[in-house]
Amino acid sequence: GGGEACEDDDDDDDTIIDRNLRALTFVACLSMVAFGAATGSIAGALVVLERGTTSLGVMSTTCKSVVVACTPLGALVGALLASVASRSGLGRRDSLLLNDLLYLLGAAAMALSSSFAWLTAGRFVVGLAVGVSTSVCTMYVSECAPARTRGRLAASAPLAGTVGILASYVLSLAVRSVHWFPYDPVGVVNADP
Repeated sequence: GGGEACEDDDDDDDTIIDRNLRALTFVACLSMVAFGAATGSIAGALVVLERGTTSLGVMSTTCKSVVVACTPLGALVGALLASVASRSGLGRRDSLLLNDLLYLLGAAAMALSSSFAWLTAGRFVVGLAVGVSTSVCTMYVSECAPARTRGRLAASAPLAGTVGILASYVLSLAVRSVHWFPYDPVGVVNADP
């Protein structure tokens, strides 16, 4: 009788909670997909930067090294800032939300860059976001998950980062082979393969 109805209600509640938790994990891990994409995308861009076919001209080895190094340097700073922000009144969820704005700002700075300074600034800002993502995403998912699913859901964050890296490599390869791409502000896309 009544006991079975309560158990069915509990199962429905568990299903809703599991679905909401999976959605939370998915959304939080998008930050890690962006981390992977931001980290891996430089591989495809370097090929073009070496040819000098962008509006930035030919870049020296030192300049290319600085462009590449700006993201891990920004990640170091971002990880340090994330520990302060997530312990402050801002919290982990809001840290991740603001972090996604950093990804957008950094990407816009790189896409619209017409100088070495703007390109490196964009890479550094994306690096800040990478540092926050790697510091906060797994922690946030772990804190939201019940013990029975914590390990599985927390493992989604590094997996999402790997998916982002792979996607950036595949996309770089695909875009390099497209010569008709209509919009290319920096000249990166339309370079000869």
